[in-house]
Amino acid sequence: MNKNGVFEFGILQEGSIFGDISLLLNIPNSFSYFFNKNNSKPLLLLKIKQRDFVSLCKQHPYTEEKLRELAKKRQMMFYNYKMTVYLKCMKRIIKNPKILYQQNAKNQNMLEKIQLFQTLDCKI
Repeated sequence: MNKNGVFEFGILQEGSIFGDISLLLNIPNSFSYFFNKNNSKPLLLLKIKQRDFVSLCKQHPYTEEKLRELAKKRQMMFYNYKMTVYLKCMKRIIKNPKILYQQNAKNQNMLEKIQLFQTLDCKI
């Protein structure tokens, strides 16, 4: 987690795609993507409008099926990773429940509590 409370779940490699899970599985995106301006490679993105993407999928149903399968696998991978992080946080809380009540933590959301854990030197 960086100083702004952002978790780095992974780095997209060359040729990667994102946004497909939301479009293919009709669920809201729970991730944000950031470009590392210190990266030595330039960033090149291809943006496709939702209606064009859906139209292409309807024209090529086999490809749509394969993309949907891949999206489901990636969704589960992201979910498992997030749950692992949350479970580590919960284990830390169980070991030291006072963490929840320090510095008005009971009025904070989970992200703020995780940031608080770090300031208290509670490794997750």
